[in-house]
Amino acid sequence: MNALTPEEFEHEAGDYDAAVRATEGIDRFCSSHEWVLAAREAWAPDAPSLLARGARGYAAFVRRESMLMGLDTEWGFACPLVGDVVEEFAAAVEKETWRAILLPGVVPGSTLMRAVVAAFAHHEMRLGPTLRRHVASLEGGLDGYLARRGSKLRENLRRAARRAKALGLTFEAGGTLERAVAVERRSWKGAAGTGILVPEMRAFYELLVARLGPRARLLFARTDGEDVGYILGGVRDGCYRGFQFSYDQRMRHVSLGALLQLEQIRALAVEGVLVYDMGIDLPYKRRWADAPVDTVTLAVVR
Repeated sequence: MNALTPEEFEHEAGDYDAAVRATEGIDRFCSSHEWVLAAREAWAPDAPSLLARGARGYAAFVRRESMLMGLDTEWGFACPLVGDVVEEFAAAVEKETWRAILLPGVVPGSTLMRAVVAAFAHHEMRLGPTLRRHVASLEGGLDGYLARRGSKLRENLRRAARRAKALGLTFEAGGTLERAVAVERRSWKGAAGTGILVPEMRAFYELLVARLGPRARLLFARTDGEDVGYILGGVRDGCYRGFQFSYDQRMRHVSLGALLQLEQIRALAVEGVLVYDMGIDLPYKRRWADAPVDTVTLAVVR
């Protein structure tokens, strides 16, 4: 494989993303160059990289002590081997110094998993934790999406919409991340010091949104000329990936989080987006999504 500097890797972003699209079942949004490079710069800016181009794909790792791990060191959504590159990577990495290789974002039973197991058969293999995210189809637009939801959720949304109308709530697409941070400070996350108020998390989203450019999707809820909620995500290849949403604690009686999601779905359906990836497993997402999608981490141990 041919070693790449971070600058060379980013220069080949188009070819890298094509390899991501060709890889079976992985989280393609979070394996994209925008996500993994933002993650590396936010959480592992000083870690040495192992970036390489093979004949039919790429490997993208950082070194942490005696481990090689994917560039997304925070969540592990991204798969660090994309395209048909496993055998080439396994042969090349034998010359490197490491005690363990962590391979997150692998779909159980996939061609990729079988290839990794075969290529590293002479090493000990361990199965790490399962990471679940929730995904919904937007086929049929907003009406089609709502028709696939339970009657209780639909009724709750209608009730919330009536309360919001009485308050004069409006929605505004676009805006800056700084406005979202201001809303976050007045949310429960602000009180807890979590979400995008964490410096590394804010840095990650600033980097990611900058790289996504016009494919970032930021929507605000407003009343009386003030931002009271936001929802942030991004679009790639017909899929919307939700990042964060939050709202002013004064608005918790309005079910504003649900209304923000509904309004974002409305806009995405008009745009022609067909998939809403809601991200990591949280109980409330199960009634909004169609099905869970699981990936696992494989560990190769010397």
